[in-house]
Amino acid sequence: VVDCGSSNRLELEYAISLGLQPIVLDHHLLHGDLPQEIPFVSPRRPENRYPETELAAVGVAFTLVRGLVGDAEAEMYLPYVALGTVADVVRLKGENRALVTRGLDMLRRWSLPGMKALCDLADIDRRVLNAWHIGFVIGPRINAAGRMASPELALQLLLANDYEAALPFAAKLDELNRQRRAETKRMVQEAERMIEDQGGAEFLPVLVVDDPAWSVGLAGIVAGRLAETYHRPAVVIERGPLTAKGSARSAGTVDIVQALGMTDSLLDRFGGHAAAAGLSLPSANVDDFRDALAASIFDLWGGQMPRREVILDAEVPHSELHLETVARLAALEPCGHGNDAPLFLLRGLDVRSPRRTKDGRHLMWQAIGSDGKAHGVIFFSAGDRVDELTRLGRVDIAASLQEDTWNGSTRLKIHVKDFRPATA
Repeated sequence: VVDCGSSNRLELEYAISLGLQPIVLDHHLLHGDLPQEIPFVSPRRPENRYPETELAAVGVAFTLVRGLVGDAEAEMYLPYVALGTVADVVRLKGENRALVTRGLDMLRRWSLPGMKALCDLADIDRRVLNAWHIGFVIGPRINAAGRMASPELALQLLLANDYEAALPFAAKLDELNRQRRAETKRMVQEAERMIEDQGGAEFLPVLVVDDPAWSVGLAGIVAGRLAETYHRPAVVIERGPLTAKGSARSAGTVDIVQALGMTDSLLDRFGGHAAAAGLSLPSANVDDFRDALAASIFDLWGGQMPRREVILDAEVPHSELHLETVARLAALEPCGHGNDAPLFLLRGLDVRSPRRTKDGRHLMWQAIGSDGKAHGVIFFSAGDRVDELTRLGRVDIAASLQEDTWNGSTRLKIHVKDFRPATA
C-alpha cells in the first residue's frame, strides 16, 4: 500500500481478516495506531530516526528499494522518483532536492519511450526539462489517467518498450488532460458562484463548496485553484446521498490537517499533510462542518483575516532581462514547493497586446522595457484581470524568469505572480 494507509486502520484490519499481509509505505500524518502486525514504513512514525522526514511516498518506496537491492541497482528508478516527488508537491529541500536533481538529469539523458512521447506531444525539449515541466505539463497528463479514466493508461505509457508503442498512450493521456481541464473549468466556475452566494471570499476564512455532481477525483485540483486565486484555504466536496468526500488545500496560510483536526467530531476520517488533505463525512454534516472549519481557521489566524502578500527576493533592471540571467538562475534548480523560484520586482514595464488565453483562464501580454525590447509575459489564473491591466497600461511586476522553447527557438518568458500600477 503506497501513499495511503496512515489513517486506514479499519481497511487494513479487513485486509488481514481476508488472509492478506499488507505493507504500508506512506508519508502522510498518522491518525491513531495501526495494527501491530503490519510492516509500516513512514518518516512520520514517532520513533523514526531517518534524517529526512518530508519524503514523498515515492521517496519512501525508493528508500525501501535501496535497502533491499542496494544503491547501484536502485539508481535506475530515480527518473520515476523525480516525477513522483515533484508531482506530489512535497518540499524540494534536503533529500527530496537531491533525488529530483539526479532524477531530472537522468530524464534529460535517458531515452525513456513514454517520457519522450509525452514530451514530444507537449513540445518540451527534454534537454532543458526541469521541475516546472514535471509539475505543470507532464504530471497533469500522467495524473489525468486516474482522474478521468484508469491509471493503467499511465502505467502502460511508462512501461512501454519503444517509442511507437508509447505514442498511443501519450496521445490518450493528452486527450484526457484536455477533458480534465474542461471539467475543472466548469467546477471552478460553479464553485466561484457558490462563494459569491456565501458572501464573497474576502469575508470567508475558508472556502467550503459542495455539489453532488462533482467528481472527487478533481476536487483537489479545484481546491488548489480556489486557494491560489482567493488566498484562502479551500475544501471542495462531492456530496453524495449519505457520504460526502472531498479534498482540502491550505493556500500556505494554515496547517490544513491541524484545522481539520479541530472539527474531527463532524468527520468520518481525514488525512494528509499541512498543505493538502482528503476527508470524508456524513453528508448531513457538511453545513455544520463549513461553519466549524471557518471558526477553527479564524482562531488559528488569531482572529484576523490574512492579507495577500508577495515576498520579493530582488529587483532586476530591464537590462538584465535576457537568457544569460536565466542561465545563472539555473544553479538554484530544481525549484518548486519549499524551494520557490526567485521572485523579482520588475518596475515600469509598458503593456502591449494584453489578451486572455483561448480558455480564458490565463493572461498574456508583451512587456516593453526602457530599452524598447519586448518580452513575453504570462500570468496564470488571472484572465479576469485583463481589463485592469489594459486600463493601467504601465505596471510593476512581481515575477520569476523562465526559459521558453517553442518550435526550436528559445527566449525569455516572464511568469507573473502579481502586478500593480507602475511606480517608476
